[in-house]
Amino acid sequence: MVALPAAVVVNGTVLAVADSPADLKQRRNHGGSSYPSMRLSALLTCGTRSVLGALFDPITTGEITQAHRLARSLRPGMLLLAAATTPPPA
Repeated sequence: MVALPAAVVVNGTVLAVADSPADLKQRRNHGGSSYPSMRLSALLTCGTRSVLGALFDPITTGEITQAHRLARSLRPGMLLLAAATTPPPA
């Protein structure tokens, strides 16, 4: 029997998070939102949807930057599925 590669994918989203006490003191503008935003990207298996790695960063960090960092969690035998516009990890 031939072992198939484990298909994995990087997926990201933006989350609104509660203000920290320091943010509340400064009464900062969050770009039109009432809450600050942060970016979450995760490396997931396609079959079981298991989380192999995840990163939370400021909204100013791009999903591609996070994907490069998540690529460190790839192991031999894993097949990373990516959109045609996503550059390969370095």
